[in-house]
Amino acid sequence: FMTSYCVADYCDANDFFNAEQIVVSSVSSKTGFGVAKLLKDNPKCAAKIIGLTSAGNREFVEKLNCCDSIVCYGDETAIDNSKTTAYIDFAANTALLGSIHHHFQDRLVESCLVGFTDWEGFEGMEALARELPGAAPHFFFHPAHQEMRDKEWGEGVFHKRGMETLFRLISENSHHWDVQWINDAETLVDKWKQLLDNKVPGRLGLMVSLSS
Repeated sequence: FMTSYCVADYCDANDFFNAEQIVVSSVSSKTGFGVAKLLKDNPKCAAKIIGLTSAGNREFVEKLNCCDSIVCYGDETAIDNSKTTAYIDFAANTALLGSIHHHFQDRLVESCLVGFTDWEGFEGMEALARELPGAAPHFFFHPAHQEMRDKEWGEGVFHKRGMETLFRLISENSHHWDVQWINDAETLVDKWKQLLDNKVPGRLGLMVSLSS
């Protein structure tokens, strides 16, 4: 969650890039949800929050109430491209990134890569990024932003605020997730492979403890 908090605060620190809409990919992921929810709940953020997700996770995302609208992969070109748009990318899929940039062109004012939920679709990302219209894609570096806030707010304040926000979101949203405990290495390996193959539904939270 601290990555969610850090990315949302990065958007806040940059005046939400003066964007009219912010698109968040892989919004069913825990980190993607956190960013979308924090932006949507921030009274300073005037941008509409648009979540990108798979058709299979759409119903789950709707229940989270973390977006103003939800768009399924493959339909991203239906998003209004007349509006200034920021893109927070947790998918890292080259085809999707290219589609977003070519759709919005110069109206894309921010393109920030945070995660790799579609890790198999990442190949060729750096070469592609140099050729795309709109804002140059860049990797988000959590430690640099937190270091800036530690200097501005004082050591430890950023982490304290983030954890307070986490506890609030847990109390408000824990009923949306099913938690499954894993206590043996064999099940852990199996679930890890399912996670890599995108076969773990967004509503499922995996907790692992291998201690006896």
